Amino acid sequence: MHQQHIDNTEAAISAWATVPPETVMRRLKAYRVGWRDGNAPSCGSPACFGGWLPYFGWFAALGVIATATGAPAFAGRLIRASDVSNELFGCCLLFEPRTRLDDEQATDHEVVMTRLLDHLDSLKR
Repeated sequence: MHQQHIDNTEAAISAWATVPPETVMRRLKAYRVGWRDGNAPSCGSPACFGGWLPYFGWFAALGVIATATGAPAFAGRLIRASDVSNELFGCCLLFEPRTRLDDEQATDHEVVMTRLLDHLDSLKR
């Protein structure tokens, strides 16, 4: 399972790098739930990173879908987003809102990438 967490994290890093930073906004006024309009979601929080997973081929192939609220789940299994994060990446905190540990000056897009890179580093140790 450990190697799968590494593979999933590497896939997430590659996929996240393709997300235009301007679509990950600090303010929720521009939020878009992708399943309604066929586009990937936008958000004002790193927590929305999980909502992008169904739009990345790697994770769609693993059965990741979006619930009616845009949260990630596995097809046929409605579980909490933190459980999806834990199952895919071995960490239940990747989809969480900003914390005091996140760089205050970083964009939400940068916070997600930093979390993913730091997590990958910890998995490879």
